[in-house]
Amino acid sequence: MVTTQATRQRVFLVNLVTASRLVFAVPVAVLTLWSRDQTWAIIASTALVLAIEISDFADGRLARKHGAVSAWGKMFDPYVDSLSRLTVYWSLAVIGRCLAFVPLVMAMRDVTTGYARILLMRSGRDIGARFTGKLKAVVQGVCALALMAGPLAGQSLWGQWAVHLKWGLSLAVIAVCLASTIDYGRAALRRS
Repeated sequence: MVTTQATRQRVFLVNLVTASRLVFAVPVAVLTLWSRDQTWAIIASTALVLAIEISDFADGRLARKHGAVSAWGKMFDPYVDSLSRLTVYWSLAVIGRCLAFVPLVMAMRDVTTGYARILLMRSGRDIGARFTGKLKAVVQGVCALALMAGPLAGQSLWGQWAVHLKWGLSLAVIAVCLASTIDYGRAALRRS
């Protein structure tokens, strides 16, 4: 495969968009832990989580549109997705805005999926993103935004519904992670 300088530059730029999720995730954690109850910090953290989700939505589309799909990008994207979302949910768990075991379930799903992909590659097969993986990304993104921004709804509304939202959104993330784990695991076992 012949790659031109322009193609390498496009691949590099797409990978920068992907890497931006890591750059945004660190200040989310710092802001969430350091100044969790301050309105400005909640707004800033929510904006950064939104930037993470926009980056996740955009990088693959940019790669396909500009012919910048690469083997590195196919591996780098899910890795960055895992680290950035785990960082966000870990910080939410530490301050009590999501159930403490949500990041654990997310990590277990990501490790299982990673090993499923390794098994498939060793047998000469590849497993791309599955529907449950895409659904997991959407649910994790929407729930992270809701949990992060929740206190902005006002003390009377957030205070009244905080426990129910924390449980409901946390359980939604756990359910979609478990469904995705089973889906990827079964696909690996069937194809290996």
